[in-house]
Amino acid sequence: MVDKVTRTHCLHASKALPKWAREVAEEDPYYVTALGKYPITMVALGAIIGTVEIIELQTTDAVRDLVGRKEYAFGDYGPRRWAWLLANPERLAEPIPCRGSLGLWEVPEDICKSLKTNS
Repeated sequence: MVDKVTRTHCLHASKALPKWAREVAEEDPYYVTALGKYPITMVALGAIIGTVEIIELQTTDAVRDLVGRKEYAFGDYGPRRWAWLLANPERLAEPIPCRGSLGLWEVPEDICKSLKTNS
C-alpha cells in the first residue's frame, strides 16, 4: 500500500470517443458484457456521469499479479503507473455537462451544487 485516502470524486466522461475505443467497446467480449444493455453509443460524453470514493492507491507493480483476466483487460498495468481501489460508485440520474481536464482537477462550484440535487 502506498497511500490511504477516502474521498468522493466525480467521474467525468471525455468529450470525444476515439474510433479505436468505440471499436473495442463494440467488439471486445469483456467490454460488451460490462456495458450490458447500454451500448457505447448511449454513453454520455463531456459530462460528469457519477461519483466514486477513492479508498487506496497502489503501484501497478504491487497489484499486477492480483487482478483477474477481466479486470486486466480494462486497465494499463504497465510499470510506473497507479492502481486505484474504488468504492461506492454512484451513477447520476442525469449527466451534468462540464468541461474536463486530464488528470485530477477541481470541479467548478456551480457543478458541485448541481451534484447535490442530481444524485
